[in-house]
Amino acid sequence: MGECYYIRDFSRIERSAGLGCHQFAVKLGISYATLRRLRRGQPVSLKTLLSIKGGLRKLKYGRPVRVELPDRVLRLTLAENRVRFNRIEYMNPSDLITADVLTQLLEGHAFTRTFAQTLRAFLHGIVVTKEEYSIEKINAGHRKGFVAEWKHKPS
Repeated sequence: MGECYYIRDFSRIERSAGLGCHQFAVKLGISYATLRRLRRGQPVSLKTLLSIKGGLRKLKYGRPVRVELPDRVLRLTLAENRVRFNRIEYMNPSDLITADVLTQLLEGHAFTRTFAQTLRAFLHGIVVTKEEYSIEKINAGHRKGFVAEWKHKPS
């Protein structure tokens, strides 16, 4: 899987531009479909990221763009003989993670620092103590791929 870059605070960038959707996409040098993907928090390739940065320079956007690469993995060490659970209706809906994303996490796929905060809230919500998991930084070369972070909130 190729590199994927997550652009953080994209809605703030879009608000400061003060343009319509299609005009904003044209100024950034991307398609409207890519703009919609960015709004949902999906990752982009390096080529698209460079195009966006060039478009923001033309718009004279003053602040630097916050970009993240997946660089963390989850290590889970649960005690198998102790089963704990928490009722899902007592959890905050924004702290939930979908099953396919949780499966990717358990398989060792990488995720970003921002997503680690959501993951910690989820693990705390399902009654996993801090001693039973660790979020570790990885080297640049990671073969497993990346977690689909934009799918972390169930419908």
